[in-house]
Amino acid sequence: MKALWHIVSLPLKILSVLMAVALLLSYLSIYINPEKIWIPAFFGLFFLPLFLLNILISVAWLIVKHKAAWISICGLIPSLFYLPLFIQIHFDNPAPTDTSRRIKIMSYNVHLFGLLGKEKSMTTLPGIIDFVEKENPDVVCFQEISTFDTASVNRAFRQYPYHHYHLSFRKNGTFFGTVTLSRYPIAESGEFTFPNTDNRCSFADIVIGQETIRVYNTHLQSVHINLEKTALRLQQEELRNDELRDVSGRLKSGFIKRAQQVNQITRHMDASPFPIIVCGDFNDTPVSYTYRKMKGERNDCFTKAGNGVISTYKSFWPAFRIDYIFSDKQFDVACYKVEKVTFSDHYPVIVELRVKN
Repeated sequence: MKALWHIVSLPLKILSVLMAVALLLSYLSIYINPEKIWIPAFFGLFFLPLFLLNILISVAWLIVKHKAAWISICGLIPSLFYLPLFIQIHFDNPAPTDTSRRIKIMSYNVHLFGLLGKEKSMTTLPGIIDFVEKENPDVVCFQEISTFDTASVNRAFRQYPYHHYHLSFRKNGTFFGTVTLSRYPIAESGEFTFPNTDNRCSFADIVIGQETIRVYNTHLQSVHINLEKTALRLQQEELRNDELRDVSGRLKSGFIKRAQQVNQITRHMDASPFPIIVCGDFNDTPVSYTYRKMKGERNDCFTKAGNGVISTYKSFWPAFRIDYIFSDKQFDVACYKVEKVTFSDHYPVIVELRVKN
């Protein structure tokens, strides 16, 4: 029996070391620019599965009362600083008493309004219109809109007289990109066009009473991986190697391009004369260089007012948060929520902020 345990325990110890090292690499991913070294970014993407695997391994060692449990436990200790990015518990926040200094913002990747993609639906756009009307935000940041003309979007959301579009023309005759809709005047606006991609970022200086705030609407580099197709190809031995190379290449390209994009955006933010709110689909998790760089010293509205475990994307594992709203310290975060409406492959993020005195 001892001989059998010796044979089994060795690969388990090797697995413990490998999983602990993988988790440690995920911690480093937020500090290392993928343009220089991209491998840690891959492990950062899988922080939660790696965390859970290390929990299971450490529990298994503890059950058999083996000191190898310390391998996984030591790897898990730094995760205490990362878990608040995925789970929060807050008591109900009181509503702002001064509503004149309150702003409600929605960020939503609408996935082409469901009109042109694989998931075609004539009920999607009306559903989004009704949902926005019900929530009644002051500012709406849409990503991945698709339209034949902006006038149709203006009519659909007529309660917002001010808008800034950042679009590119596609071969199918449609315009694709982002739009920022506002109930309040937009004094100035501008945009970034990233090379060789449909992803983009824009900003709008919105005047609310005596205050001017700068809202960034971002859609960072996508990886364009079809999970269903990838799973099927991985099951076929003759396609497996090609699929692994293709997926790793797409992930690497995405990590690097997002790093370049976020560096360009944050340089612009540093020169902003106004308080900043950042909205958008970052296509990256909170354990990433993209997240740390974009957040900077700003509030992540989820960690300030969110509750529970939040997903913003329909994924095969929970807590897949890739859509964010950040705010400068001049704002108090009064409310944060993600609504699980089914009009897109993303869920809308909705935040209420109050300008501090």
